[in-house]
Amino acid sequence: MFREVGISPQALLGVDDMLDFVSSNPGLDYTLTLVDHNVPDLPTSHPSTPRLTGRVANILDHHVDEGLQVPDGGRRVVRVPCGSTCTIVHSEGLLSGGFHWDVVGMKMLGTTIKVDTGDLSTSMGKTTPSDVLSLQTIMKELGDEGDDMGGMYKRVVDAKFNVDFWRGLDITEVKDMDFKTFSNVGVASVLLGAGDVKVKGGELGVGDGDLLVFMCMKIVEGKPEREIILVEGLGGGGLGEKVREGLERDEELGLEEVEKYERWGGKARAYKQRNEKASRKILGPKINEIVKGIKED
Repeated sequence: MFREVGISPQALLGVDDMLDFVSSNPGLDYTLTLVDHNVPDLPTSHPSTPRLTGRVANILDHHVDEGLQVPDGGRRVVRVPCGSTCTIVHSEGLLSGGFHWDVVGMKMLGTTIKVDTGDLSTSMGKTTPSDVLSLQTIMKELGDEGDDMGGMYKRVVDAKFNVDFWRGLDITEVKDMDFKTFSNVGVASVLLGAGDVKVKGGELGVGDGDLLVFMCMKIVEGKPEREIILVEGLGGGGLGEKVREGLERDEELGLEEVEKYERWGGKARAYKQRNEKASRKILGPKINEIVKGIKED
């Protein structure tokens, strides 16, 4: 999407770049705004991580509020339900003193809202009146400048939902394409069946006691089918094993184990998921609850 609007992805700061930049500039005065998650997704091993997490000033999010970051004097906007965080970014920008988005910004916000909600589709169950209003406002403000947004949306959707595109990725790219963490458990949403993921080689660096989740979805005769792969470190045990056992017992998910195998430097288990409506928005809070219960025991 950045290339579509003339922004080079190489000009962006990744998490590692940001951490290194902070490390090399100890006197730097800065604040952070978390967008699309209210918990910083930062490596705990990096020495600059505590400095970054302490600089969170604002939060704009549409996930369940985990309450782990409380900005001191900043804005905390966690709106659930809402189909796209970009809806909140757009509306809050307008509410916070008449901030004016330029054409590039509005195109990116509008396209992301369309992608997140399936072009405001009601069948996905994600679209809310706020999403509709924000997109309508953006299109009105863009006028003729927004005529090419439909083509931009299609190209972004192809990259996100085209199965051939996903089959061409290696296992690390598959993991990182749509990846979020919940209580230090990584969850990757994947537009491939578990069998297509299994054949990919490479290493994932899953340590003993860790757990990595691949939420797999494939379309069969026009209908979605969900599968899950849970990957633990070869040594097993610890938090990862307990979270896996908790997910296996969860009746709402309805996991049915299909096979076990060693892959990507870890131990993997593949499951059929009987509840095809249980997306990451449902799985994530379940992981948080399981981890919370483990820590309280």
